[in-house]
Amino acid sequence: MAPIARCRHHGDPARYALLVGEIDAALVSVTVRRDGSATGDRAWLRLADALAPPEQARAGVAPEDPLTRVLTLSRTCDRLHRVRLYDAGRRDPGSPTGVVARTDEPAAPFAATAERRGDIQVVRFRGELDLVAASTARHAVEAAACSTLEVDLAELTFLDAAGLAALLSAREEAIARGCHVRVVGASGIVRRVFAVTGLQSVLDG
Repeated sequence: MAPIARCRHHGDPARYALLVGEIDAALVSVTVRRDGSATGDRAWLRLADALAPPEQARAGVAPEDPLTRVLTLSRTCDRLHRVRLYDAGRRDPGSPTGVVARTDEPAAPFAATAERRGDIQVVRFRGELDLVAASTARHAVEAAACSTLEVDLAELTFLDAAGLAALLSAREEAIARGCHVRVVGASGIVRRVFAVTGLQSVLDG
């Protein structure tokens, strides 16, 4: 199923995101609204509510943050097919979404570079890892053939649900090939995304 790029505008200003995933081989979908509420497949919503990562509180992110809901939902399905974020560039500094949402600065194009450092293969991400860039990031990690792989996120400025899913999937495949994987350098918004989804244990340092 081909991914759908995010939209910047939508007729319903309260609508934040639409997710389509798979649970037990069945397609499921959920709509997240800007107040953090969600409607759709009840099994998927129950899984996400049960997760409730305690890292959210330590990260200072309100549980009703809609991006928190999107990231948690993307983590709890068996497979994520589509993520459509509505008005993704809009930021309200007075709301909880201002904690982890994209800023109003021009988007930095995504780039992935690879280099050898002794026995370590380093894959470095720069710019914004979102739905559009997800396949590029996944392929960059999958192409690394080494015993130790370091994924450097120091120059990554944004990470959304699709980007996170691609990174985690590629990391798991590399581990399955017998590669020792380190994810380093995450800071700011990117580190907070890992925190609100309860995935800080993935990070090294």
